[in-house]
Amino acid sequence: MSREVSVQAEKLAKAAILFCQKTYQAFPGSLIEPIDQHYSDEDLTLEIYVPEGTDIRQASDELLRIALEVEDQYGVIILTRAVRGDKGAANHGAGDPET
Repeated sequence: MSREVSVQAEKLAKAAILFCQKTYQAFPGSLIEPIDQHYSDEDLTLEIYVPEGTDIRQASDELLRIALEVEDQYGVIILTRAVRGDKGAANHGAGDPET
């Protein structure tokens, strides 16, 4: 059983990496974070902060397409939520007096 868990964890890790790579390619400057409220029927629950000026509906559609592609490849279930904002810049600049 330990081997089975290890294989599933490896599959999930590969799926998460591929999803992130495809998302960063589609939305440069985006930030991906786990959603605190994990749903029992999803393997990954992710909130994606897309750059200001990005159309949220279009981003949601593209994220769904990316998630479905990764789900089909790895057999995992991914829930995404697109959020407009630049949370990444806010967090990265927290210690910088010029920001």
